[in-house]
Amino acid sequence: MYEYTRYPKKEKSLFITTGEKHEVARVGSGDMLAQFSDYTIAYFYTAIALIEKYADEYEEKEEYIHHSNEYKEEILQHKLDECAMPVCFLFRQYLELTLKDIYIQYSLAPPDELQKMINDVGHDLKKTWDYAKPIIETVLRSEDRDYFDGLESYVIQFHNNDQSSMKYRYPIDKKLKLYSEDKKLNLFNLKKRMEEIEYFLSTCILSHLDIEKIKNISKNGRNAALKFWGENKLPEAIACYLEVLKNSKKMFGENHYNYFVENFEIGLIYLQNKQLKESHDCFMKSLDVYAQIKNTEPAKSFDISEILNYIGLIHKTDSKYQEAIDYYTQASQIQNADVTQKIIAYEGIARTYSRLDDINKTTEYYNHAIKISVDSYGVENERSVKIINELEAFIKKTT
Repeated sequence: MYEYTRYPKKEKSLFITTGEKHEVARVGSGDMLAQFSDYTIAYFYTAIALIEKYADEYEEKEEYIHHSNEYKEEILQHKLDECAMPVCFLFRQYLELTLKDIYIQYSLAPPDELQKMINDVGHDLKKTWDYAKPIIETVLRSEDRDYFDGLESYVIQFHNNDQSSMKYRYPIDKKLKLYSEDKKLNLFNLKKRMEEIEYFLSTCILSHLDIEKIKNISKNGRNAALKFWGENKLPEAIACYLEVLKNSKKMFGENHYNYFVENFEIGLIYLQNKQLKESHDCFMKSLDVYAQIKNTEPAKSFDISEILNYIGLIHKTDSKYQEAIDYYTQASQIQNADVTQKIIAYEGIARTYSRLDDINKTTEYYNHAIKISVDSYGVENERSVKIINELEAFIKKTT
């Protein structure tokens, strides 16, 4: 029975959970993966339904039957104009969530990596595609390559059309500038292209994605590299990491946190494998990248003194003592450096000066390290005891 619209009342609730069967919908059913699926398909089919509903409506309603074709076309135009913004918004949401869902379900990334992905891409379709693309390619058949290229083209076109994801949410940006000028948009063409995306993904890609297969082809991934490293299989870990670096550079570019961290990690493996030059090169590359991204998240929270200390160690080991002192000094001067890294820096300077037989400087910097260690951990702490013993041994040797 039709109910006349009333004015709002304070005692009324917007969100209730009861009603007739045809009135109540299910929202938020299932776990994260299930809800991703529900959201994506809902956005897609709602957009399709809007276009089809407004296109058919003027023909079905009796009130339009006896009107002229010109009047009918005017009504249709009005209806299409009404739904253009929500349709574009819904299609974009579908595309963004579909690509994120592919990465979340099939990347084999741990939760912290998934969180990094979400933070990294935001609503950027191009970045989201860069994450999903390698996974899609794992099941791509040669005969589907043209369709895959078409999919990529559609994603980039949508990204270029609405890079901020705000164009179809709001009429203006924060500077009061209009997102959209007065332009024409063929909604039926957009509908066909989006249906092609959905058909290709559901028929050729999603039905063939398999976790076990992805595990097999992910042997050169970062997780596999870390596994080899943990098993002390250093050559295998290095081989994996070189592939990771290549893919990361291709996917994200060099000025990206992933590329920064991966250079640092492979530098550690090279160092453990006594490949000093390779280790040094990777650490220096990580410093170059850090200089570009240091004011971004999560780079701001990274303790760069650790890398500086490792570079100091390499120079000391290679008998390049002044270079070693320079890098250890830089590490000691990082304001928010971890206490342990400050101790390591002063220890490194002291040990370098000891090789130069500089008694005063050696004693001075050992005492710096001892003070910080004792103040932070106590005089009986293993680290404190070790540094004190080193200093006593040095004094005994030189007197």
